[in-house]
Amino acid sequence: MQNAVNWEGFGADPFLAGEAAYETVLGMQQAGITACAKHFMFNEQEHKRTTTSSFVDSRTTHEIYAHPFLRSVMAGVGSLMCSYNAINSTYTCENSPTINALLKSEYGFRGYMMSDWQATLSTFGSVEGGLDMTMPGDITFDSGDSYFGGNLTEYVRNGTIPEERVDDMATRILAAWYLAHQDSPSYPTTNFNAFNIPDEATNERVNVQADHYKIVREIGRAGIVLKNEKPKQKFPHTNTDLGRPALPLTGRERGVPVAGLDAAPQRGGPNMFGDQGGNEGILAMGWGSGQRGFRLRWPALVFTLTLALRTTAQFPYLISPYEALQHHALFNRSVGTLFYWQFDDFTPSASLPYVPKPLVKTLLSSSSTLILGKTTSISMETKEIGKT
Repeated sequence: MQNAVNWEGFGADPFLAGEAAYETVLGMQQAGITACAKHFMFNEQEHKRTTTSSFVDSRTTHEIYAHPFLRSVMAGVGSLMCSYNAINSTYTCENSPTINALLKSEYGFRGYMMSDWQATLSTFGSVEGGLDMTMPGDITFDSGDSYFGGNLTEYVRNGTIPEERVDDMATRILAAWYLAHQDSPSYPTTNFNAFNIPDEATNERVNVQADHYKIVREIGRAGIVLKNEKPKQKFPHTNTDLGRPALPLTGRERGVPVAGLDAAPQRGGPNMFGDQGGNEGILAMGWGSGQRGFRLRWPALVFTLTLALRTTAQFPYLISPYEALQHHALFNRSVGTLFYWQFDDFTPSASLPYVPKPLVKTLLSSSSTLILGKTTSISMETKEIGKT
């Protein structure tokens, strides 16, 4: 469950990622869902992900990057997904040293290897390299052709690919199906159609949240690390005294600076980006095809625009840190409290009181948020709470 775009993983530590992957696989598959550990392997950056090659030695592979996948296999994971990048100059989805030698032989993986969408680049190379399932099936979306299908049949007929290899591919896929007991007559039918959102007959509205919001809030609170709980805080490079702890706010603050892209509300609402692919404002979830397609209600329009994409999730609302702070000040009647914000100023002169400029520029460029409870006069946009 590591080695994708990294926010999809459980962390950089291989032991942590491995144990979390192990428990996740057990939990998912006990519920009758085939887990898929991804992305196999070395998919450490998104920039030019289809044209880069990762050169990694055996020890580094085993001790760091492959370990979470080993733990997934030990948990009985039904499938893995290969990534877009190349490994030692051979694309991942046809990389026999990693799929056949490492994963299937050394680790004993008995499930199937599936490609990321359009990551299959050949018939013979992919099948011989260990790929068992090509996704989404077509070479390109809706093209109607495939590297498998008729091409695979022809390769078997002319003896280029042995029939036993195709039997192995089918066996691995069916084994995962049986492992999840999806052959049971009581197994529920598919109740969603991600490619046809208006199909309400299929797309059932199922609330699976229960009381998950409680643990989400608890995790969120526990994850706040910038609390400045010590009686006195000083920046090490400037030796500047920050005075009392910045958090929690007391309600007596006269000025609260808020900096960083992740503090801002999105101008077009919480679902303004297809695939959630944008960071103009608060980034509440990682983006990607797993979030595709949203119904957007634009304030200036009288109709709802439905994107011609697929969907799995959308925000009914999204409260940014800046909005939450404003509401908190209003609720506590903090009359006269000034909020200073600097969300997306990338100029070299960007600065905040008592904060070194390098730190400010880091915050503004990394979707981070900094909140301080003490301020002096600064050149920023301001908004006063409680006064007209």
